[in-house]
Amino acid sequence: MSEGLTPSDKKFVAPRTGFKEQSFINDEKSEVYEQNLEQFKRLIESAKDLVLATDFDGTVSGFDPNPKTAGIDRKAQEALLKIHALGVPVVIMTGRAGAEVARLAQIPGAVIIGTAGWEVYKADENDPTKGESRVDERLIPYHQEITTILKTVRTKFFERVGGADTVDHSMEMTTEVPTSLGTVIFEKKALTSEFPEGITQEYNLNGVDSKKWDELVAALESDFNEHVSPGIKELFKLKASIDRAHQPPTCRVSISPLGEEGKHKSLIQLLRKDDEINQHTGRPRRKEYFKGVPGGFDGVIYIGDSNADAKALRATHLTREIAGRQSAGVVTFRPEDVGKNVQDRAVRNADVSVTRVEGTAQFLTDIANLIEQYYRK
Repeated sequence: MSEGLTPSDKKFVAPRTGFKEQSFINDEKSEVYEQNLEQFKRLIESAKDLVLATDFDGTVSGFDPNPKTAGIDRKAQEALLKIHALGVPVVIMTGRAGAEVARLAQIPGAVIIGTAGWEVYKADENDPTKGESRVDERLIPYHQEITTILKTVRTKFFERVGGADTVDHSMEMTTEVPTSLGTVIFEKKALTSEFPEGITQEYNLNGVDSKKWDELVAALESDFNEHVSPGIKELFKLKASIDRAHQPPTCRVSISPLGEEGKHKSLIQLLRKDDEINQHTGRPRRKEYFKGVPGGFDGVIYIGDSNADAKALRATHLTREIAGRQSAGVVTFRPEDVGKNVQDRAVRNADVSVTRVEGTAQFLTDIANLIEQYYRK
């Protein structure tokens, strides 16, 4: 596989080999779904080293505007626990912080590609709510500057709206902060000893007086632009999203590394071995913060639910077409989103679709049973 391979929406059409396209299930399994399970059985039988990778929100967890109260579907969790116990690594890819998903999912030994790919978190085998976070090595040299700008913006914001003491004395990743304008849900993502402010901040202003949204977003942008150094401005961005058409309306501001590593890039990193060397540069193909994480898989099942997962779904096909690995991409389909263009690319690039989180849970249960019967037998 070539270094830095990133499939393009226009240039790459994911081939679907062997699977019946778009099998949807609810409570009763269709004939097509059963046929697809036969294909998964063959994939599982032929793989020597299989990995199961999944998105979190909307795939194995229902959507929840409050990160502290979200939770994994219990049937999906039971299936993932069984898959892990059978010797298949479980990887969760998410925009959330790795530690936050570890707390919610509670899968021992799970690898969590968190904070939009900028963090690799390894959950502890004995206590899955704990683990170790590693941050992209490109950010490490700037840890002091990153910490300073994030702390400065946070402090000024909460001085403006009240509640600064609550956040100053809290090392929680997610803090509900009561202010004079309403409740702010504040997140620090990828907390480590080097990054006590995390590498990403998020301000969820849904509970704040909506008449103040524009003013608060402008203030955050002003503070960020005033205090960020030129070097860090090349690495970081502030992104604000106000959606008044949404029911209920939403407002969120994030300060995060510029761009995203992306699930497709992370998936390709997971498929590489630690000792692979780029023949042109002489450097390891695998990034440093992936070291110590299982790799070199010859079989992969990836599950996602939105257009953000489309490239990862295509990456599963690339591994099949270029590297000869066994793979399949699955999308968790939401009928209520038909026509809203939030899943169209994901659905096009999936081999198989299941309906809603309940469908994912049933699919994972069936995959766990197939792994138990046929993997490495």
